[in-house]
Amino acid sequence: MVSIKNKSAQLVYVQNLEAAYGAKTVFSAPDFGLSRGERVALLGLNGTGKTTFLKLVGGLMWPARGEVSLLGNAWSPAVRGKLRSLVGYLGHETGVFEDMSVREFIKFANKLHGSKCSKGDVEGLVDQFELCEVLDEKISSLSFGFRKRTALASTLVRKPDLLLLDEPFHGLDVKQVRKMADYIQNLDPNISIIIGTHLVPFAQSICQSYAVFREGVLETGENWDDVQRYLEGTEEVPEHGIASTSAKGGKPS
Repeated sequence: MVSIKNKSAQLVYVQNLEAAYGAKTVFSAPDFGLSRGERVALLGLNGTGKTTFLKLVGGLMWPARGEVSLLGNAWSPAVRGKLRSLVGYLGHETGVFEDMSVREFIKFANKLHGSKCSKGDVEGLVDQFELCEVLDEKISSLSFGFRKRTALASTLVRKPDLLLLDEPFHGLDVKQVRKMADYIQNLDPNISIIIGTHLVPFAQSICQSYAVFREGVLETGENWDDVQRYLEGTEEVPEHGIASTSAKGGKPS
């Protein structure tokens, strides 16, 4: 269980968080923590709040109530600029500029984020995501899979401490999903990752543990079979089978 006194040791710390639209509370997250290098799957049925939670953690939205901290600093307008440089966020749409080539867009993203990546670093990302063959192709001419790879490579040029991926498998066929899961699994182990998805088997291959929205409350756990049955609607997650605690686990295999 994450406690107030050790929250500064967490890369991400969430306490008594509530998200609301108007007078309606969408979800609550009583207690959630993420350490450096940890990888957690964010699960839930459609419309339960996965995207909203990721945006709150990434400082892209403000909560109705509660606290979201990054490296011990609560998100606020005063620290937003400083903290945003530590976070990479990729939504389920790619967000790439389709009139640019892959090379141009990655170069543009790197310059936008302060040119943190050297030429060698950029070449490493291109190799890592197997973009060499399309490097000078217009993004508009590429398959959705290549666009996703380009978007992920461009998100990583800022060298984030925290990577937030919202439905990274969206729009991909089975072969592409497996490849994307491999790409994510082989990222720098020092990057903390939260993956919003409904594909439990692929999330399990990447993440040590999960957090799931159940009846409007975010709860964490490690029993993947139980959460799979819950999301499929074939069996309720046992009442005491998931605890609202900090996500824990070893390095991914």
